[in-house]
Amino acid sequence: MVLNRLPYRNVVFYNIVVALSAILLSAWFDHDVGVVINFYVTLALYFGEGLLLASPLWLLPGRWRIIVPVAVWLSALFLWVNVLYCRYWGDLLPWSLIIEPASYNVFVFDAIPGLLKWSDIIYVVLPLFITWLYRRWRISGAPMPSWQKRVMFVAIAVVAYCLGICASVIASYRYYLHSGNTTSLGKVLKEKVSTLSNGRLFEWQGRGLLLYTYIQLARDKGAIDNLSDNQRNQIENYLGEIDNYLTADSAFIHNRNKNLILIVIESLNSWAIGEKINHHSLTPVLDSLLRAEGTVACLDVVPQRRHGGSSDGHFMYNTGLLPISYGSAAMLFADNDYSGQTLTRHFASSVDFIVENGSVWNHRATTKAYGYDRLVEQINVDATPIDSTLFAVAADTIQNLARPFMAEIISLGMHFPFVDKNLASPGWLGNAAVSDTHLHNYYKAVYGFDAALGEFLVKIKSEDLYGNSVIVLVSDHDLDVGSRKSDGRIAFIALNTGLTRHIARTVGQIDVYPAIVEIMGFDGWHGLGLSLLDERNSSAVLYDGTLIGTSGSVIDSLKHRAWPVSDLIVRSDYFRKK
Repeated sequence: MVLNRLPYRNVVFYNIVVALSAILLSAWFDHDVGVVINFYVTLALYFGEGLLLASPLWLLPGRWRIIVPVAVWLSALFLWVNVLYCRYWGDLLPWSLIIEPASYNVFVFDAIPGLLKWSDIIYVVLPLFITWLYRRWRISGAPMPSWQKRVMFVAIAVVAYCLGICASVIASYRYYLHSGNTTSLGKVLKEKVSTLSNGRLFEWQGRGLLLYTYIQLARDKGAIDNLSDNQRNQIENYLGEIDNYLTADSAFIHNRNKNLILIVIESLNSWAIGEKINHHSLTPVLDSLLRAEGTVACLDVVPQRRHGGSSDGHFMYNTGLLPISYGSAAMLFADNDYSGQTLTRHFASSVDFIVENGSVWNHRATTKAYGYDRLVEQINVDATPIDSTLFAVAADTIQNLARPFMAEIISLGMHFPFVDKNLASPGWLGNAAVSDTHLHNYYKAVYGFDAALGEFLVKIKSEDLYGNSVIVLVSDHDLDVGSRKSDGRIAFIALNTGLTRHIARTVGQIDVYPAIVEIMGFDGWHGLGLSLLDERNSSAVLYDGTLIGTSGSVIDSLKHRAWPVSDLIVRSDYFRKK
């Protein structure tokens, strides 16, 4: 039988072209996100996946075969969106966020132009080629072989895909053995299909789009209905041990009746504070605050956010708990009972300020979950600088709050791509010779925030609010900015505390909450961290177990155990049920 004499040869060739396109798309995606797979495994896995993607050609009649080029378009767009997300966050986009309307807003779309590369054209050209070929070869009207042969072609696609998965399993098995790890083919296969892992990039590697999609969709939010005795003991033992590290400085007792203004700063890297551009300080206001009496500051805070991005920072600062192992606590567990753990419970009134729509990162739900009386959202910044407008609205609103109050002000002007069309920069900064556009824009955004902060402080001083308030400034997370990579440090600065202290030790983001509790002189829940004022605290542990700095074996062990304990607390809604 000669292939080119078959009446359905165009469908066969089209099937192969789709499979080859799957190899190119997925391999290019691997390159873009930095995933390395054995060359032969790549060919086997993605070719089999491509044949499976094209198999509806043999099962569907006539115009229904358009599903195949549509599937190619959806796959290419899915991969492209994940490439853009990965360039910004360093991870793949959670499926839960793809179907979540809160993920899509004007600020997300504004960031896209700065993430694009010319090489991204492949995610458009290949689907266009597949679509053109579909029409050129008239696939919708092409004759088909008998059902027996059509089933055979689908079976070949299934077998090819299974062989690709087997090749991936064998390659992973050999890698583990080479690395000195004891394992078996069965364990590796179980790992390939497991919905529990260390991250989405890990889940993609050696699995391909179909298996990766299955893993994402098969995973539920991981709620724990009933803790086992062992899990409950794990939580209670940790909470008992962390209580031994509760600190209370008498210098802070007078702060109990003060207002708390918590300013969460978008993407503020510690290195940006005091940065010099053309002999001018980028942050003159923050510089002066660091030198002021009554300032407690640490510029060596290690960020510990995970899949929840900025919302993880808000979660830690408001509850004293760490991010969950997978997903976002703000999206999945905002209906938990955090009433006994939130900072707001200590105040007569409270308000939360954001520029965006309150649906972003489920903020309306978290505002309620964290105990705020109301949310001020959707602030109009069409004609004025983002952070200046935010601070102006906040200054006007807090005047009328019952006291003592808590106000959380979440800045946005420094969000990628750091472009605020209404923000003016001085000549020495606007004309600075910075070849990296993103870095230059970041400098302008940092300077703009600093100036807006200065205006806000002047305003609340004129209204006699400053003296009766503790103002805490803290970054939500660090960020690579163009060619300048993050050093993994964010800032904590507390003003008007009654104590002047500059902390040069390494601490974790989770240590901010207990520091705020200590500075405010509060009793009760003080979170899963150690106050950053505690001299014994000089380390941080990341979610993957990486230890940065050292506090001694006992405290460092506590910091390691805090991650699984926090995950159990959140997923079981522990404080509601205990």
